Amino acid sequence: MARSPEYIQAFRAASKEAVSYVHELAQEMNDPHAKAILDSAAFSLGVRLRERAAMMQDEAKSE
Repeated sequence: MARSPEYIQAFRAASKEAVSYVHELAQEMNDPHAKAILDSAAFSLGVRLRERAAMMQDEAKSE
């Protein structure tokens, strides 16, 4: 089932907000290792969410 363009746009916006939030948490950390872990987690989250958004957009185009 294809998602509406509005749904995909909202998904992307929420994804960006989630990644930004994790980066903000990383900036609050004093421990450099904790910062590195959170920044890495934010990056991985961003990659996965971007792939999911692209997949949803491809599904919408194919229908």
